[in-house]
Amino acid sequence: MWLVSFASYFNVFFSKLRNKTPKFTPSAMKSIQMHRYISHRKATDELGYKPRPFEETIKDTLEWFRSAGMLEE
Repeated sequence: MWLVSFASYFNVFFSKLRNKTPKFTPSAMKSIQMHRYISHRKATDELGYKPRPFEETIKDTLEWFRSAGMLEE
């Protein structure tokens, strides 16, 4: 994570040179590092949420990218 945090400063700099929006910023990296623990327990208890298997989610995501023309077959 430290490497991405370090690279985020360069990302902001080069994005400004190109007049583009940076894909990630130092503040975004700090936020990610501060909030590492995430639980779906409350959603499960109160809403009946059931997480999908990781493999199924990745498969569906890749299929969506292909159908949207964002990923080659």
